[in-house]
Amino acid sequence: MGEVSYFRTYSGIGRRTAPRCYNATRDVPEKLKHLAIPQGQGADRGRRGCIAGDIGCVAKLKNTHTNDTLSTREHPVRLPPIPFPDPLVSFAIEAAARADEEKLQLGLHRLHDEDPTIQSHFEGETHETIVEGLGERHLDMALQRLKRQFGVKAKLRAPRHCHIGRRCSAHAEGQGRHKKQTGGKGQFGDCWIRIKPAPRGSGYAFVDKISGGVIPRQYIPAVDRGVQEAAERGVLAGYPVVDFSVEVFDGSYHSVDSNESSFKMAGILAFKTIAPKCRPALLEPLMAVEVSHARCVPRRCDGGSVRAARAYRGDRAAADEGVGRW
Repeated sequence: MGEVSYFRTYSGIGRRTAPRCYNATRDVPEKLKHLAIPQGQGADRGRRGCIAGDIGCVAKLKNTHTNDTLSTREHPVRLPPIPFPDPLVSFAIEAAARADEEKLQLGLHRLHDEDPTIQSHFEGETHETIVEGLGERHLDMALQRLKRQFGVKAKLRAPRHCHIGRRCSAHAEGQGRHKKQTGGKGQFGDCWIRIKPAPRGSGYAFVDKISGGVIPRQYIPAVDRGVQEAAERGVLAGYPVVDFSVEVFDGSYHSVDSNESSFKMAGILAFKTIAPKCRPALLEPLMAVEVSHARCVPRRCDGGSVRAARAYRGDRAAADEGVGRW
């Protein structure tokens, strides 16, 4: 029978003899095939349609997903979406066989369509697929559905610790020179840059200090792109470098061999050469935790909860004695 969608009728009558309807959420037409009323493990297909209050099911909807509203094109209605809770736990997920990686991604996408509380994303820094749900039991059921519906055997494990990145702590300057000769037209790019640390949270800034035309204006943005690409790859351990500024103040070019790709490579080489001299410091993520005595920790265990937080280098920032929360 294929994919089956369940719906609730709020008004009107859904008739088997008039299967065409309108998806007001996505502004597309839809066709109700095999309309029925679910009854236990079976379905009642003898009734002529669904009336207000009925829970119905229909097969093979093409453009309709969870939280969409079906109505008529003449009187389009869009109901408020169902509020779903946010995920509470997250794990790294991987397929037992490397050949099933593509099927795993497809399966996670389908599970999210059916159950929006199951969410997944790819963590670029640790190269892991992270799946989130309402609890361990919830994710265990998702693994069983992946195996039963998509034939993918997957396993969960704790995600790797993800650092924010690295930050420069000192000034440094140097040269990046790219030169390549292959018999015909060669490649040549030469730039001098200066790296300075910036205030926390200020991000990246590029300053053009070229004078006298030592680098043509059309090649300076290529140096900027090269520095940003190298900073994203990081200096040590692959973590990106953040909160710094770069000044390009000198360089040289060749009238025939210079082009944008050559100066982009020169920017990459300059950053890789100079960044280790800036004493990069590793940044770790900080998390804000709220502990409620009334909900999860009895007041008599206050000292133990504080000691547990300090074991992870946590610090008690504030306390609200009136509501028993810190």
